[in-house]
Amino acid sequence: MNNNAFSSGIEPGGLTDKNQIKILICYMIKCVDSGLTGKQIADILSADGLVNYFEALQAVSELNNLGHIYEKDELYSLSKSGERIVSELDTALPISVRDKAVHSAMQAARIYQNCKDNSAVIIENENGFDVICEVKDRSRLMMRSVIAVPDKLQAEMIKERFIKNPAFIYSSTLLLYTASKDEIIDGISGAVEDMI
Repeated sequence: MNNNAFSSGIEPGGLTDKNQIKILICYMIKCVDSGLTGKQIADILSADGLVNYFEALQAVSELNNLGHIYEKDELYSLSKSGERIVSELDTALPISVRDKAVHSAMQAARIYQNCKDNSAVIIENENGFDVICEVKDRSRLMMRSVIAVPDKLQAEMIKERFIKNPAFIYSSTLLLYTASKDEIIDGISGAVEDMI
């Protein structure tokens, strides 16, 4: 049984080589224009079983110390040397590992941005819980809704789904208020297909 803290949690096909881990982190950052936090990087790679959580954090720290990545407003971006690493070495990574990591990274970046731009707050009251969801465009409030639910589990589910895709919820709500029945069915089914 392997008791090494730096290799536990890695699925078959995951990475244990420090250099490959660093290349993968640079590749992920390059593919996500908005940048990623160090915690997001470690969470993504460990949740997918690609890299051990602690190994990922250590690699982020080393890349930062070497100047291959830099942090601004909690988000890491690539420096010129980091870009060079990706352009010269990205083929050293298995395609399945790259694809899985980038897909998860893009999802995490979208959720992070949604949380910054929009909000969902749960407030407990005597009848249960209210979920207050707000869609913003920069500082302008575009939509605010209050959804009353009887229990915390439903409130958390609504909050999570709202944060994952507030644009879909906003556009669907707008469609409900402005379109005919057939347009609503077509618009929502088309939007759902785009999400899948």
